[in-house]
Amino acid sequence: MYNGIGLKTPRGSGTSGHVMSNKSSIRPDRTREQIKQNQLIESDFTDFRKPKKISTKANEDLLEHARRRKIEAKIFELQEAMIERGYNDDDIEAKVSNLRKEVELLSKGSSKGAFLTSEGENSHAIQAQKNIENERMREALLGSDYDYVEGQAFNAEVQERKKEERKAKKVEYE
Repeated sequence: MYNGIGLKTPRGSGTSGHVMSNKSSIRPDRTREQIKQNQLIESDFTDFRKPKKISTKANEDLLEHARRRKIEAKIFELQEAMIERGYNDDDIEAKVSNLRKEVELLSKGSSKGAFLTSEGENSHAIQAQKNIENERMREALLGSDYDYVEGQAFNAEVQERKKEERKAKKVEYE
């Protein structure tokens, strides 16, 4: 007997006393979970045009801090290498300050995802890359001038305005 399950002794029962779980029984909580999952999957197919999680945005301050920290680490390595080679302190300071200015100018003109690398990423960097990727995919599939508003198909005024715009375009082409 194990945890109060099974026979106290297999004597006289005609069995070995080995207790097996019933694999054919379906627990009700398992079926409820599967029904919920199926409903979520169906709702995902109907709302494919809306982004799923708008609230998960990368913290720009943390990304900027990580970028600057990486730059300062490279500058520090350069500074240490120059000290080992025997450069003067004035030369080192001039070179480091020029390098900082160059990097700052480059980073101001760069795009959002330019400093995101795959090495040592944190969740914010991953989310920023995913947001950029999702935005590119949305533009590729729906176009950059996509202005979908939920419930707009049932608004008679909006539909009438769109109809007039289509008529004007059609007359313009003819």
